[in-house]
Amino acid sequence: MSFRPFGQPYMDPYMGGWWWLGALFQLVFLVIVVVGLIFLARMIVRGWQPSTPAGSQRSKALEELDLRYARGEIDRTDYFERRTDLVGGSPPGQTAPPPAAKP
Repeated sequence: MSFRPFGQPYMDPYMGGWWWLGALFQLVFLVIVVVGLIFLARMIVRGWQPSTPAGSQRSKALEELDLRYARGEIDRTDYFERRTDLVGGSPPGQTAPPPAAKP
């Protein structure tokens, strides 16, 4: 004989065969919490840095070029030529040649 408090109907302790669905939801929730904690810990330790893999090499090259110019290893014209090669565009102080005169 089972105990039914206050006339409650009998409830299947295994949710009618659907108990595994509750266990699955608990497992998914646990995985989300663990992944979130790992992400948060990595963010705190490393600091938040947006990932830009394509531009990172270019910015490292510009940083190295700036350091070499600051140390005096390269002169101003060489610095601007190399910077133009990395960034694109025309060096400062140089304008496009004037158009040729029509005869």
